Amino acid sequence: MEKANNHTKVLVILILAAVAGLVYLSSIRVAYPVFQDTWLVEPLAAIHSLFPLYYVAILLIALLGLSCFVFRVENRAIHILLLLMFAVALWFTPYYLAGFARLWDTPAWMGVSLHVPEVLAGEQ
Repeated sequence: MEKANNHTKVLVILILAAVAGLVYLSSIRVAYPVFQDTWLVEPLAAIHSLFPLYYVAILLIALLGLSCFVFRVENRAIHILLLLMFAVALWFTPYYLAGFARLWDTPAWMGVSLHVPEVLAGEQ
């Protein structure tokens, strides 16, 4: 009985993960042209172009991950799938929207900008 109950939980989580994946894909498909039209004139273009479907998808993926722990779903493949979906949603989206170019507001450029005072002072 417990094994059948666990399979039901896994199936529900997989169906909802597929829904979250479709919502994510539709959000970035809708957001891409909006971002490309506004990224030079609007500082928060990525946030405004992704709202609200992107955040619904991230919330759904996070809630599915939390429900795996609450309902003790011990399927490693589902945990890996949800972590990969979460990582793709958080890390891939900015690169996709920017056309795989690193914009000046990325963390790498912020790290480089911390060295500007040293360079201006003549230090190495």
